[in-house]
Amino acid sequence: MKNPTLRVTKWLANIPVEACCSTCPDKCFKAASTQHRPELLDFQQQLMRAFERHLVLEHKSAA
Repeated sequence: MKNPTLRVTKWLANIPVEACCSTCPDKCFKAASTQHRPELLDFQQQLMRAFERHLVLEHKSAA
């Protein structure tokens, strides 16, 4: 079985705004702007944190 990865599914210019788990295509994560303008690093970190929580909860052996 392949290890789950985070796959970006929606972009806003060069900023990832939505990503899904590669092994759970119905499990998607969305980043929300905490400021007026979306920031690349902020959105990347939000998506990674959500994916890491998902790994711990759903793919314990892969984490």
